[in-house]
Amino acid sequence: MIKDAIRDIGGEGRRASIEQVVESAAARGYAPDKVREGIDMLLRHGEAMEPKQGIIQLI
Repeated sequence: MIKDAIRDIGGEGRRASIEQVVESAAARGYAPDKVREGIDMLLRHGEAMEPKQGIIQLI
């Protein structure tokens, strides 16, 4: 779900503001703190990177 939100927001660049991802997921009924935990997991597992502070990009 988080990856889908990043793709929806980021398009071809697969980059999105973390705040936009959290807001998008919250609009779908997900708790913002759980979304942030999911983003942290993506970063730790190497599925995403943070090229600039506050921006997440899928790898």
